Amino acid sequence: MNRTTTLFLSVATVVLTFAISADVEAQSLTNPTKLYTGAVLSLGSEEAVNEAILYVYEDPYSTPVTSSRITTNTSEYRVLLDPATLYWFRVEALGHFTDDFMVASPRGTNYEELKFDLHIRPIPIDSTLYRGTPFEGETAAWGDQAGMKGVLAFMLENPTVKVEIGVGLEVNEVDPLTQDRVNAIKQLFREMEVSTTRIKWDRKVGDQFGTITMKISGFETP
Repeated sequence: MNRTTTLFLSVATVVLTFAISADVEAQSLTNPTKLYTGAVLSLGSEEAVNEAILYVYEDPYSTPVTSSRITTNTSEYRVLLDPATLYWFRVEALGHFTDDFMVASPRGTNYEELKFDLHIRPIPIDSTLYRGTPFEGETAAWGDQAGMKGVLAFMLENPTVKVEIGVGLEVNEVDPLTQDRVNAIKQLFREMEVSTTRIKWDRKVGDQFGTITMKISGFETP
């Protein structure tokens, strides 16, 4: 190999190296994505929550822009976000309140990886959500629905919650009035777009005052 050939190859190598370096730098400058990762932890115990979904919103009242499922296999969420943007992180997790977190992604034109753990509040099972007499007298006509509608709004916000509803019975068998009240409650669930499959019925024999109770009976996987 003569000196001219060697010189040519050296120049070509330098040019190729410079081109690759420039391409890598250009990709870095044109990839401002921010990768967020982190664990979802139960507030107080700090135990990992392994059945959850993280939804990410730019507008908390619209559809999510991305999501990440957390399981025993993944143990952490992973979402790619744009820079300099305000987001709402919403976590739906088994046995926990649906909590929102406001996250502002950093500015910058470079790719970044950021860790942000989320601490969510546990829901005590058997918690009483409502106790009252929503029907008028000894009828299945609604009187004051506000309390029960408040529970249904809570169930919409916390879609893993299942409830036990206690209905008053005067005899061991379901009487027509109680059945009418059960049907009225089911209809209220449908009107507020809460699935009736999330109801467990409890027959409370001996309650002659039409008292209805609603408490948390368990949770379903999000």
